[in-house]
Amino acid sequence: MVCEMLNAIRVSLFRRVCVIAVIVCLTAASLFNSHLSTVSAHSASVNSSIPANLQVPAHERLVLQATVKQGVQVYRCTAPGYWSLLGPTALLQGTHGELIVHSFGPRWQGSDGSVITAQSIASLPQLSSIPWQLYKVNSHSGHTGLLSHINYVQLLNTTNGVSTIFCNTAADTSLMTVPYSATYMFWQPQ
Repeated sequence: MVCEMLNAIRVSLFRRVCVIAVIVCLTAASLFNSHLSTVSAHSASVNSSIPANLQVPAHERLVLQATVKQGVQVYRCTAPGYWSLLGPTALLQGTHGELIVHSFGPRWQGSDGSVITAQSIASLPQLSSIPWQLYKVNSHSGHTGLLSHINYVQLLNTTNGVSTIFCNTAADTSLMTVPYSATYMFWQPQ
């Protein structure tokens, strides 16, 4: 009789533990799905506030947002007396402290050694700053890491970086740098 009681208690206890385990699993799954929905919703809301020609395809998701920590646009004096853009030299910092070097090419290199190059596929001129851009990544190299799966990069919210001064090709033989700030959005497949 004692054995039967102990057995009944064990079965009852086992059922309670199972019920608690199921509740914990369902709660964890719900939280995980709500986190994924939040990321997807954030990606969708970010993309919807951007002009149509600069939006990434719907199957991409935002994985990194970075701002210019220190950056300049580099120009060279060319005939007939205008500064011609060579490209940026910038250190970008992600929202979680990730560091990325952005340089001529355009090229981005993560602090983990991952590298991407890209080509501008859309542009939106700005009145007094460098244009907003949508870049399509055309190569991945270096170490596997932060940038390894990036397909698109958006250059947004630009400030400054534009040369408005004429130059003299005989006198202006050095490069000119113009500070700028911007937000970079890095996208990869879902």
